[in-house]
Amino acid sequence: MSMNPSSPPPAEPSGLPVIRLRVDDIEAALSFYRRVFEADADDADPHALYPEGNRALVFRILGPDEGPQPTAGDVEDEDAATPRCELVVDDVEAWLERAGDAGGTVKARVVDDRGRVTYGQWRDPFGHLWALSAADR
Repeated sequence: MSMNPSSPPPAEPSGLPVIRLRVDDIEAALSFYRRVFEADADDADPHALYPEGNRALVFRILGPDEGPQPTAGDVEDEDAATPRCELVVDDVEAWLERAGDAGGTVKARVVDDRGRVTYGQWRDPFGHLWALSAADR
């Protein structure tokens, strides 16, 4: 995918993995992701969120004109172009419930022979697809 380098992404704390999510409405996205990920905001950077108080991963919420931009013709199929963010979590069902309660759409649940949800997928209101796997799967 070719990118327009005219608007570089904001600097990140050294060494942290970053998931950048481009949205049309930053405030709505920040509110949504805070609820689903029980994320803490960074006072120094209001568009950075740290899930469940974890300072080892950063979600950076970008507006439609921030950071590198895809050029026309890069994306033809929305589902093919949407990255799937995969997270390993302790309680898949709780995460799916929070996502649904906050406005996401649950797409799939996989239940093991003990009746426990071990995998799930959901799409957030901003078009991003998420996958969740149980930590002890």
